[in-house]
Amino acid sequence: MKTLLILTILCGLFSCSGNANPPGDGKLPDKKTMSVIKKAEKVVYYELDPMSDESTKYQIDGVPTTGFSKELNKTEQDSLTLLLTENIKKVRKDGKGKFCPYAPQDAFLFIKGKDTVKLVVDFNCASYCIINDTLIYEYDFEKYYDNVSKVIKPIRKMNSFLSNSISDTDSTKNLLTDKMKQIIIETDSVICYLLDPLDKNSKDTLNGFCILERKCIDTELVDTLQNILLDKRMFVYSGIVKNCTFLCDMAFRLFSKGEYTDVLFAFYCDDCVVIHGNEHIKVDSGNFRKRILEVAKSAFPKDRYIRFMLNQ
Repeated sequence: MKTLLILTILCGLFSCSGNANPPGDGKLPDKKTMSVIKKAEKVVYYELDPMSDESTKYQIDGVPTTGFSKELNKTEQDSLTLLLTENIKKVRKDGKGKFCPYAPQDAFLFIKGKDTVKLVVDFNCASYCIINDTLIYEYDFEKYYDNVSKVIKPIRKMNSFLSNSISDTDSTKNLLTDKMKQIIIETDSVICYLLDPLDKNSKDTLNGFCILERKCIDTELVDTLQNILLDKRMFVYSGIVKNCTFLCDMAFRLFSKGEYTDVLFAFYCDDCVVIHGNEHIKVDSGNFRKRILEVAKSAFPKDRYIRFMLNQ
């Protein structure tokens, strides 16, 4: 069975971090672990790259870092410590599995003397791990996603494709190029792809992502997809700054007169990338996420992952 389906089943049965029933799972951290967090002499942030397979890079919980790190200032450290100490009982793991691949992007090292406690955060699965040597405490923060996001995301290196290339005056301008629009308008057929962003060994790929399934979609779904993509409210500059690894779950390839345009979606961080030849744009897809997933469900009515994403 292909990688994403295996990950999905394992996430449902065990834990999205791949640690089946770790020693501290579902429990409050021990006193020593909490002492290191509360009395840390410094806290260092590391940006993670779950897509990287470079074994030479420094790794945290088995995930390579990107090379970007920084020591938190006092305000950032206090906010993070307060988040962990005050919310720890609220976010205890309830044992319910999730259908999501483990893809953490943020890690923090709390350092006190010779002791180090790691915090590894996965916004994809809305969960985090507190790791002290062999002890691993896992927590689910789906119900408190906004609270965790407000503390952690501002600590990241703030950069994005959009913020570097588009001015505020473009906030109402549709970002699709003329050629992209032309192909969408004149589409004569569409293939929908379900992708596994974490399988790096497959030779059957679309834009570098492993293809799990593909299907030519019906004419009525083509019309629905065209209406969504041509909606003037969709492909505009949102001003949202993200620092997400683009883990593509699904894509549509739209064909017109021998040419094609690809529309790719990463649902865990609501990103959409449109590619035609050497041109590409990237936008926030939160406002049309549900409509796109409904098209995908019509194409793949029995797919568990799509149904799960629709119910989130």
